[in-house]
Amino acid sequence: MLLRLFLTFIRIGSFAIGGGLAMLPLIREEVVNRNGWMTDDEFLDVICLTQIVPGPIAVNASIIVGYRIAGFWGALVSAVGALSVPFIIIMLVVTTLMRFLDLPGVSRFMQGAIAGVLAIIVEVVVSLGRRIVTQPGPAVMTVIFLLLGLWLPMIYVVILAMVLGLLVYYIPGLRRYFYQEAICNLPVSTAGEVDDI
Repeated sequence: MLLRLFLTFIRIGSFAIGGGLAMLPLIREEVVNRNGWMTDDEFLDVICLTQIVPGPIAVNASIIVGYRIAGFWGALVSAVGALSVPFIIIMLVVTTLMRFLDLPGVSRFMQGAIAGVLAIIVEVVVSLGRRIVTQPGPAVMTVIFLLLGLWLPMIYVVILAMVLGLLVYYIPGLRRYFYQEAICNLPVSTAGEVDDI
């Protein structure tokens, strides 16, 4: 399993052009669709965790996924696998290829790569968003945080989202509105109240 994890994250790291966010769709494809190591709901939890802990998104995601699948050694080999190829490539770029970045062909290649990465990120946002925004509550929250993201630094948006999540959980009226069985599979009593977890 460790070798399989390592090779999987080597493959992910080899094609993740565009930064950490661009790696998330590739990780999802490998761990959810291809290997079945996680469900989409579990992968959503991974995305949330990568946003609220310090460190690069791609490395955080590889560590969380690796640990979930094979414990400490799984986290270690996943992180090494995810970082190996990008490390080698960036070393080649900074030592030999920097002088070619202004060439028209290289510039067009980078523009095309970035457009492709954007398309991949949008596809994952839409497909995972369908699993979250199925009721009015989460839909309203999503719109609010998208709008806040236009004016506030992202760290403040994440903190506000965490605070709202706590308020929703601890205030019964909000909890009933947001935590319906269709959203997060919480047990619901016959009286319509959400049971305690």
